[in-house]
Amino acid sequence: TPAPRLLLDRGILMDHLGDGWTPARLHQLGTDDGFMRLLSMKRTLHALPPFPVDRNVFSDVRDLADKARLVAALWPQEMQAMLTLADDLEKAIDASGIDRVPAHADGISSNIMLGPTGALQLIDFDEAGNVDPLFDLAVVLNEIFPLDAAKHLSVLENIEGQVRLSSRARVAAYAFADDLKWALWGLWMDA
Repeated sequence: TPAPRLLLDRGILMDHLGDGWTPARLHQLGTDDGFMRLLSMKRTLHALPPFPVDRNVFSDVRDLADKARLVAALWPQEMQAMLTLADDLEKAIDASGIDRVPAHADGISSNIMLGPTGALQLIDFDEAGNVDPLFDLAVVLNEIFPLDAAKHLSVLENIEGQVRLSSRARVAAYAFADDLKWALWGLWMDA
């Protein structure tokens, strides 16, 4: 029998996962098997028809900077340099051109549920939209393997068949922008 469906706000239906499901933890997703299954699930989303909204982490950074700057009790001295760098990175990525695919666009491990038989289920699609697939990869690498350059290179080689310096640079740029976005969100929420 099919799983019961839950009616969420805004009329969205979601399958009830049932007993035994728990939020994923970094050590569970950091295994080769766990990480590759997660990437496979995310790549399945990339093959869907486009979502109705495009997402851009650099736009999010600008919007949050405008909001936070007005109300934050503390505005870090280095913030303007980081915002300028984000603008420069966005210009470089835009100049190189990107393909957008539908994506979860969320790297937080707790937004992945683990079932009693090892199944994975993505939840919390508030960040979902059409993005560069390397952004979707960057946020996951940044969450599960932060600052592990060797792992980042290994994953890129596995996905692309080789390590392209342009892909590595793009992943690093997106990881920086996503961290900056959430830092700005924290300043705004704190205020």
